[in-house]
Amino acid sequence: MILAKDTVPGKCYRRTRGAAKGVFYTRPTRSAEAHAAKLKKKGTSVMGNEMSLLLSWREDKSLILLRRHNRGTDPFSGNRFEVKTWILVDPDLRLRELKARPGYK
Repeated sequence: MILAKDTVPGKCYRRTRGAAKGVFYTRPTRSAEAHAAKLKKKGTSVMGNEMSLLLSWREDKSLILLRRHNRGTDPFSGNRFEVKTWILVDPDLRLRELKARPGYK
């Protein structure tokens, strides 16, 4: 078990409880401060999820920036997909390290 604040860039993690199949997390090389600065530099073009991330981080600077990857296969066409989103998590979120990235569900 690893806490979110102890994660390192380049490794894959999954939640210890309630982990959906095909979902894993990675820690970016840049910090939440650098990500917020990049979004602030964008200015008025910050919308939706990016704005929510920026406002949440301003409110609580202890949050940890992670990237959530959701891999799967479309049930109708059979095509594979991967959706990546930036998320802020509590520093005490329990994760477990994976040996390899999970495949497509």
